[in-house]
Amino acid sequence: KNFIQQLRTSKRILQVKISDFRKNPPIFVYSMPKSGTSTIWMTLGELTSNNIYKLHRLSDEGLMLSREKRKTKKMRKLIDITSVSFLVREKIDQNPDVCWQIVTSTREPVAQAISELFQGIGTHHPYLLTDKETVNVDKVIQFLQNKLSTFDEHEEPEKSWYSMVWFDWELNPLFDVDVYSQPYRHDQGYMIFQNSRARVLLVRAEDLNRSFNAALKEFLNRSGSIEMRQANLASNKEYREEQKFYDAYRYVKSHFKVPYEVCEKIYSTKYARHFYTEEERASFIKKWSSSTPVTKLHESALVEGALE
Repeated sequence: KNFIQQLRTSKRILQVKISDFRKNPPIFVYSMPKSGTSTIWMTLGELTSNNIYKLHRLSDEGLMLSREKRKTKKMRKLIDITSVSFLVREKIDQNPDVCWQIVTSTREPVAQAISELFQGIGTHHPYLLTDKETVNVDKVIQFLQNKLSTFDEHEEPEKSWYSMVWFDWELNPLFDVDVYSQPYRHDQGYMIFQNSRARVLLVRAEDLNRSFNAALKEFLNRSGSIEMRQANLASNKEYREEQKFYDAYRYVKSHFKVPYEVCEKIYSTKYARHFYTEEERASFIKKWSSSTPVTKLHESALVEGALE
């Protein structure tokens, strides 16, 4: 499996090096991890002859963080896929007058955090596995609870939650696209931004089934129906490493809970308030919280009941 991955990565690196990004600009699927990027990438690959690159970090800060992660002993043995990101960034800098085509996406925070943890869990978090190379779900749940309970929107992103500030750290500095500059179109399910640096299609992972067809037709100026290529842990053979952990992933998604106050803090962030309606955020809080706070009204009712 590692050998096949190395061949694919080497091919990608060579492709970037020999490609003329000015004459044939690629399409970047550039977004936070585990927000529908593989589905978007595979679907685009069926629709266009452009080279399609799936990327998560291109900013100076993002590439620096990637470089630090590559210094770990296990990752040094491999040709890391982040090498592609470094090369793509060089090409972008060399062609400042190209208007880049970008598809980016979002996902509700807690679901994204769980899914991202399971992506490559054996490589990045081997301490969460048992001696038999299966997932220790109790350790995973504890790890996630610790991560989320200490979340602070104003902390350094890598110390808290990089995905929550992804648009401010990645897309805006590099392509001058501020997704927060106008209200998100929840009714439409996607938005398209354009300036001299980039044309960007933004879609929520939760809206892919509902809106991706219309979004891509507008973005690519195509007519007719577009078949979305599903890519996920359960069904796609590309994810055999993750598939063996899929039952554990489903278990964690079903059983993971954090205190109500933590959920409330997560879904009160600028990111959550912008991309999700008040009703949606309330639904997420209800889904992931372990308890409901006792309001003053409830407290009064409890006291009255006790007195009776």
